[in-house]
Amino acid sequence: APPALVHVPSFWIDRHTVTNKQFQRFVTAGAYSQAALWEPEAQALLARFVDRTGRPGPAFWHEGVCLPGTEEHPVVGVSWYEALAYARWVGKRLPTDAQ
Repeated sequence: APPALVHVPSFWIDRHTVTNKQFQRFVTAGAYSQAALWEPEAQALLARFVDRTGRPGPAFWHEGVCLPGTEEHPVVGVSWYEALAYARWVGKRLPTDAQ
């Protein structure tokens, strides 16, 4: 059967992806320890959301920072929970499945 059609009201979405530099502000601000940003089930997983050296942050970072020269690259190596917490931190939200 064909997929069901869903009406999606107009919405705004960022034109550009989140960069390592932007996500760095989130990490530096200590957002990984701000419980209000995280879904309850993510709280038990926070110890897994670390970089290659065990610091909070994207999986491919080192010592809590992105690799030199990648500051303007899109942030990668983050979970859905990390993306959701970042969106909350900047006062936005992630798009729904339909969007």
